[in-house]
Amino acid sequence: MLTETQQTIELAKTIAIALGTPWQYVEQDEPYPTQYIRNAENRDAEISVRLDYSKKGYVALSGSLHIGKNRQYVEVHEAGTDGTGWYKQTVPTVTVRLDRGIAAVVQAIKARLLPEYLRILALAQQKVADEKNYHSKVRGILNRLA
Repeated sequence: MLTETQQTIELAKTIAIALGTPWQYVEQDEPYPTQYIRNAENRDAEISVRLDYSKKGYVALSGSLHIGKNRQYVEVHEAGTDGTGWYKQTVPTVTVRLDRGIAAVVQAIKARLLPEYLRILALAQQKVADEKNYHSKVRGILNRLA
């Protein structure tokens, strides 16, 4: 009998294979209850896979925004469509009943998770690039003043 962590590892590997290229299972140095699938073409794109403890028999899937310096979480805000302020954007989480099969899990990832997650990830990547550019300019000014 596999432990829940071992079940999650096997499930993440199976999902990665079913998603196909460029998605790959991320091997971890210890058996954590949350496992990850990463996009080989966009190393920032990462899906977490865990058994949903609040709903027995379900898998919870979510995108990750841990793309900042030292893998810090990047918080993203976006202007409202009506121009009335900024709204925090969060990555979607979807849950799928495991008895529906891997094809249903993959369909949920492609239809319900990836479209919004990749949009928010692009905003986060732009924010990280903008911050790097800003810090580079500040360093340049400080070096000229020194």
